[in-house]
Amino acid sequence: MKDRRIIITSQTPSDWTLTEKELVTKANLVLAKVAADEEAEAEVVKPEVVAATKIVNKGAFLLLRNIGEVKWIKQEDRMERFAAAWGSSATLRPNYAEVIVEALPVETPIDSPIEQRRIEMASGLRTGVIKSIRWIKQIEKRKDGQRHAHAIFSMDSRDDANELLTG
Repeated sequence: MKDRRIIITSQTPSDWTLTEKELVTKANLVLAKVAADEEAEAEVVKPEVVAATKIVNKGAFLLLRNIGEVKWIKQEDRMERFAAAWGSSATLRPNYAEVIVEALPVETPIDSPIEQRRIEMASGLRTGVIKSIRWIKQIEKRKDGQRHAHAIFSMDSRDDANELLTG
C-alpha cells in the first residue's frame, strides 16, 4: 500500500479543517481536472484517490487505487499541475522508500545525477530509480580523516529499495 501513496502538503488552514473523506473528494476533483487536461489520455487513465490520512505538518497521505496510477501522476508535470489545481500553497510529492547505505566513501559526489546513474548501473537497477541521496551526518561533523559514512537513498518504490539491498 505504501507504493500507492502520494503526499500532499498545504499551508492553507482551510485544507486541514476538512475531514479525511472531504480530502478524498477534493483530491478526486483535482485529479479529474488534471486528467481532463489530457483529453486523449484521460480515456485510458482515470486515477482515483480511495483514502486520505492526515499527517502532522499540514499534510496528508493520499492513497490511489493502484501503483499504475501513482506512476501516471509522477510522469511529466502532473504533480505540479495537481498542486496548482489544489491551491496556491500546495505541494505534492511521491512517498519514496528510503534505504540506509552504510560505509559509502566520503568522496562520493552524492548530489551528482551522473554518480546516481553510475550507482544504479553498478547495482543493476533501472535508470532513474534513485531519487536522491543524502548523508546521515552533516559533512562538517565528520571526524578528521574519516573515509566512509552512511547515507540515505530515496528510492522510487519499495521494490527498487529491496533491489538495491539485495542486488
